[in-house]
Amino acid sequence: MGFGGLLHIDCKFMGLDIIKQLALDFDCFRRRALLWGRYVQVTARDVGYVLGIPAHGKPVPRLEKKQKLPVDVQQLSKVSLPSLEDIMMGGRVDSQFRRSFILYALAVLLCPTSQIGPAPKHLPCIVDVTNPAEYNWAQFVLDWLCEDIQSFKGDGVGKKSMGACIYFLMVGNFLFAN
Repeated sequence: MGFGGLLHIDCKFMGLDIIKQLALDFDCFRRRALLWGRYVQVTARDVGYVLGIPAHGKPVPRLEKKQKLPVDVQQLSKVSLPSLEDIMMGGRVDSQFRRSFILYALAVLLCPTSQIGPAPKHLPCIVDVTNPAEYNWAQFVLDWLCEDIQSFKGDGVGKKSMGACIYFLMVGNFLFAN
């Protein structure tokens, strides 16, 4: 499916102060991070390398105005994360499993939001799950990261949540610092 790298992530702690500073130091317009006193360009290839997801291929589908999603995809918008886990543990590897896995990965790690479960913006990503590896997931995650950090910065210091891939921010900080 193209998400094999996610299976190797073992992160138990994320320092909130560090994450906030990394987000504040990220230049979303130029797509670069201020690391150890110098700017480092961040590309989809970097995101793919850190997260072990495809960094090439077709753009991941996004929600278009007045787009009608299939009923089975719409139903997943109301599903909780534990329900997605149940579907994935069901033993069947079919389109329902792939949709649940991708939705779970997006909601929890790659493109989280302040919602407790999947966001409506995630749903177009799971309409066609015949070959998820053909999509440029790394570019999608980088775009989401930039949009969310920009929103975080724009809402001022009072905003308490950030839905960007904070795991990438933290790991990237150490990998790209050299």
